[in-house]
Amino acid sequence: MRRLKCRRLRPPEGVCPDVVTAGRIWAGKSAAGGLAPGKTGRRFGVAKNPEKKPCRAPPKGTEHYANEPDAKAILPEPRSVQKAISYQSAKVVFLTDGRSKRIQFGKLSMAMIPAEDRGNEGNTAFSPRIPAPLTRVDALAAWAKFLPRVKEYAARRNHLELGCDNVSRLSAALRYRLLIEDEVVCDTLAHFSFSAAEKWLQELCWRRYWKGWLEMRPQVWTSWRQRVRELRDTLPQEVLDKADAVAAGESGVACMDILARELIETGYLHNHARMWWASFWIHAEGLPWELGADFFFRHLLDADPASNTLSWRWVAGLQTPGKTYLVRLSNLEKYANGELLRDRRGSHRIADGAVTPSLQQEHADTSKRPLPEFPTSLPARAGRRGLWLHADDLAPEIGPLAEFAPDAVAAFTSERTYREHYRLGENRIAALRTVLGDGIARAAAHYRCPATLTDADDTAAGIVAWARSQQLTEVVGFAPTVGPVGDLVPRLSKQLAGLGIRLTLIQRESDAHAFRLASSGFFPFWEKMSRHLRTNVPA
Repeated sequence: MRRLKCRRLRPPEGVCPDVVTAGRIWAGKSAAGGLAPGKTGRRFGVAKNPEKKPCRAPPKGTEHYANEPDAKAILPEPRSVQKAISYQSAKVVFLTDGRSKRIQFGKLSMAMIPAEDRGNEGNTAFSPRIPAPLTRVDALAAWAKFLPRVKEYAARRNHLELGCDNVSRLSAALRYRLLIEDEVVCDTLAHFSFSAAEKWLQELCWRRYWKGWLEMRPQVWTSWRQRVRELRDTLPQEVLDKADAVAAGESGVACMDILARELIETGYLHNHARMWWASFWIHAEGLPWELGADFFFRHLLDADPASNTLSWRWVAGLQTPGKTYLVRLSNLEKYANGELLRDRRGSHRIADGAVTPSLQQEHADTSKRPLPEFPTSLPARAGRRGLWLHADDLAPEIGPLAEFAPDAVAAFTSERTYREHYRLGENRIAALRTVLGDGIARAAAHYRCPATLTDADDTAAGIVAWARSQQLTEVVGFAPTVGPVGDLVPRLSKQLAGLGIRLTLIQRESDAHAFRLASSGFFPFWEKMSRHLRTNVPA
């Protein structure tokens, strides 16, 4: 069994180390303006370029993605991140219908300011003012700020505190792999004993457990998507109207309506609030869990096919058969900030004992299947090779593809698919654009080759067209997990093979190990995973 590695990486040749970013990465500004990530250990520092060596420019005529700083971000120790930070995290060329336009992504500044300095003006218990980090720079800064609080996590995590500062808010960054779980685990165990950080590590591992469980049962995802379509087509109109009203925050139970509106407006809910609201939807309102899970999937910025689908099944009493989760007013009174319960309208409907289980029928085959097998390292091959970046893993510069030398890199959005097939909310669509833009910007700087972000009505067809235009003999990418990206693979592989182009999908070794352990319940998984973490992460 191999040890998890937390390596130090040198900046790539020709990149000027002028800009320092947060956390355990090095970032330099290239001639293209891109960020070149690497690692410099666990402390913040200032990168210098005393010799003022010229940066190597990209080849003329290439499309590239640039992070363009409007101020150098020089960060001291994680516990005292300075206040005055202004950094434009991505300004990129976005290709759509053959035309180019510039898209401005959000700024990093507020995420870098410690809570004690920025105050909580405008916050409520359920409405943090600081948006979730959606670039690697932002995510590393947020992680550096939260790391000292890991020791308090077990005691505070269930509370909806003012501004949600008691939780990391890293769920979206981890979902899109702006941060890798291995990085977070290594940092955690470098600062805390396993026992002091166990609850935090356990929660980190839930994500991989859900993914592994669903990898062995992909038909559960397929069944859920089919049921969503069937229910929309067959439910009586009055039931659909009721579902729409509850989702819009018009149920008449004020605290639940606040949470529904907050999800739509911000794309975020504290995990405990998600459980309360899902239980309210299923067991108090008597609505199908599938449609509630679809509402979350359309609006949560961190919407993960495995975590979202299986968590809703758990609340409904399907994931652990017969065990439902019931919302209780006393639980809200214990854990929610008083602001959430200031308006008591309708609260009698969730009073203790008022909500009883609404039995849900199982429509999915939950039998276990063999895990798909993928290589964990990239074989050396001749020919032109391209890297396909997708939203399931946006850190190619870390791990098995770090030393890859692609001839081109591409990522794809699909406004048509987002809006027509999945009916995603505007915040969710904007988040996908942002994370993909950030990933392609970092890839451009790291690999120093043409890198494009393209909108395509049909993503598989877009990838094929890109591969042909670049005269590729092989398309390489991280193996997607079960979900929207994974659903593309069979058709994509067939279309590429028809043109004589190989599709090679690589899996992170730590994912492969974790997925193998997820064959039954979480606690047997955790017993094995905790033993692995204790013995395989360097001190």
